[in-house]
Amino acid sequence: MPMSPRTLRPRQTTHPEAAAWAARVVANGGSVSGVTLSAVSKFCRSIDGAGLRDRFARVNLFCGTATASLSNCGVLVPLYRGPTSSSTLGDALDTPNVFSISNYAETGASGGLTAPSSGSVFLNTGIGNNFSAQSNTHVAAYESLMPSGTFKTMIGVDNTTGTRSLYMIEQTNTSQTAMFPGNTTPVQQLTSRVAGFWMGSMQATRTDLFRNGVSVASSGSAATGAGSQTTPTYYVFALNRDGTSTSSYLGGRLNGYSIGYAMSAAQALAYYNIMQTFQSALNRAV
Repeated sequence: MPMSPRTLRPRQTTHPEAAAWAARVVANGGSVSGVTLSAVSKFCRSIDGAGLRDRFARVNLFCGTATASLSNCGVLVPLYRGPTSSSTLGDALDTPNVFSISNYAETGASGGLTAPSSGSVFLNTGIGNNFSAQSNTHVAAYESLMPSGTFKTMIGVDNTTGTRSLYMIEQTNTSQTAMFPGNTTPVQQLTSRVAGFWMGSMQATRTDLFRNGVSVASSGSAATGAGSQTTPTYYVFALNRDGTSTSSYLGGRLNGYSIGYAMSAAQALAYYNIMQTFQSALNRAV
């Protein structure tokens, strides 16, 4: 008797890091739907398959079922906390300032975490800018709703003492997005300011600003700056200045971010495609 198609079909198991993330969400008082867990698992498998897993010090995909309180929601639980599954860089949870559950929707056209246009609204990742050499760093953010105004930071950290260390992606005016690669000289896209998946990658002899996996601006010079600071930590939705003040609040919507190690053009494109597939699974891709 022939075997049934169900018997022949390979069983799909949840990726271990996706399962571990879901367990942390539940331990934090939240929950994860089957659709989301499947999307996160596919993200992890795709990252592994593309050979990108060691490129990350921190990833948060801003997902998990909305609860009565943002503090108990999966949106604050990072998926990765270092280049291996056992790494624990940064804080166990992103720490919100001013955010509330009304600022979060998991799926749909308004899905993601939205920072109000006024107020000191940001997330503190707890990961300092000394996690890697300045010439081996990337920061990325998936922006689905652009803010109005100038000097709007998606993700950033600044140390103004000694040799300045400035790592950030910022929309500096109404027609420009810029990446600051460890100093005050930006690598910038001058022609347009649009939503999408933005990433700045800093290598020893090259810095790129990528949008949707394609380099839109680059510099042949090495990143410079202090590069060995233990503080301040990276903020999302704002710029952390010296760990003592915060500025350049985004006032827009992000669907996730990452902090990690430098990527080549091919790696950046592969990462974008994986991220876009994940966002599409939650019906919130731009």
